[in-house]
Amino acid sequence: EQRAQVETARALGYPDDQIQLVEDLGLSGSDAASRPGYQRVRAAIRDETVGAIFVSDQTRLSRDVLEGFDFARDVRVHTVALVIDGRVTDLNNRDDRFMQGLRAMWADHENQMRRDNMEKGRIGKLERGYAVSPPPAGYHVVPRAGQWIKDPDVAVQGAIRAVFEIF
Repeated sequence: EQRAQVETARALGYPDDQIQLVEDLGLSGSDAASRPGYQRVRAAIRDETVGAIFVSDQTRLSRDVLEGFDFARDVRVHTVALVIDGRVTDLNNRDDRFMQGLRAMWADHENQMRRDNMEKGRIGKLERGYAVSPPPAGYHVVPRAGQWIKDPDVAVQGAIRAVFEIF
């Protein structure tokens, strides 16, 4: 887990006042632009205000292989230590850099597999008649049935009906 990386940093001698936990909760699988915590880390690397990055696994660093290579380049250029699951990676070492590139490609593959599996799950739900997205305004999801129903409020139903008639 990502929170355990704080203990790893402490074990390597970093004092608590130099450790900052950055999380992008609920944003797994999304692109880097929509991950504010990740963007803060990238800015800190470029501003050279961070000395080490600790992550539980490679997939926490990037969502696709190009982003992973870009991240690794910044870490290398700005001489930031990279610690993945307790293992220090020196990206100025060609062997570590090669392995990091392979891990970035593997992370990209894992993320794509995860997206594909989630999509298969959504399609399966759709085929069984279940809703796979939040309902539009004026509708509710029936718990456990997974289907949309019109809002029971007659005024809301009238407004929705008017929208459909107009448009």
